Amino acid sequence: MEAEPLNSRRRVEPDREEPPSSLDLISRLPDEMLHIIISLLPMISAVRTTLLSKRWRHLWRSVPLNLLVGDNDLISRLPDQILHIIISHLPTVSAVDTTLDSWFRSSTLSCVENLRFDAGTVMRSFPLSAFRCAPTLRIVSISTCYLPEIHANSMLLFPQLKRLLLYDVYICKATNIDRLFTRCIVLEALHLEGVHGFTQLNIQMPNLRTISVASYWKRNTTELIQLDTVQIMDASCLERLVICVDDVPLLIQVANAPKLMVLGFASYPGCQLVIGRINYLVEQPSSC
Repeated sequence: MEAEPLNSRRRVEPDREEPPSSLDLISRLPDEMLHIIISLLPMISAVRTTLLSKRWRHLWRSVPLNLLVGDNDLISRLPDQILHIIISHLPTVSAVDTTLDSWFRSSTLSCVENLRFDAGTVMRSFPLSAFRCAPTLRIVSISTCYLPEIHANSMLLFPQLKRLLLYDVYICKATNIDRLFTRCIVLEALHLEGVHGFTQLNIQMPNLRTISVASYWKRNTTELIQLDTVQIMDASCLERLVICVDDVPLLIQVANAPKLMVLGFASYPGCQLVIGRINYLVEQPSSC
């Protein structure tokens, strides 16, 4: 029997060793990816990552901190050590609990950039102390709350605010809403959905690029003051306008928006959209 040539013999490669299960591969990721991972964790879990290793100890301080608490008594049950850790977080808090008015008065939160205020299913009063963060705010989202009176002579200014989103918010009728919006001098995106407390809104914001308005009638709330007129007087940079109206007549007037490229308009019969000298009247119902 002839021997098999050496060059024709099949090479037997050694088995590749699998990394041990105890090897920490996640910690080898760059900081940017770890920041994303931590930002997706619940607040308590994000704090606990500091116990993993020295590699993780500083990471959570560089990501936005979410504090959405629906239980009024939960804060009182938190240990003092946890509250101290939260307060000591660097000023990148992106969401603050609706019951913690005193937190807004803390100097630690004076440099908040991203604020999300969500009262959940129960309408609550928005703490005006949150406006202490006005100089540094870039994104503000307010949901399901009552916005108390803001005096017209207030020196309130939002020099860096780029996005403002209001969902199901009742604004005190004594508040000059037009004046408040003009204080947002670099605002680029404005979203109003289910906002009550005033009948007319006049928009004069030359940096605004996107406006979206969703207005609807709340059943069993006949005493609410409904928005019926939106006048866009000066929006020279406006590119996108989206209007969605249900069960309530609304007049939208656009006087100056030379860069308007995208228009979305779904509304209840009787609503009017006026752009320059062109008048659009909705005669057939359409769903949002």
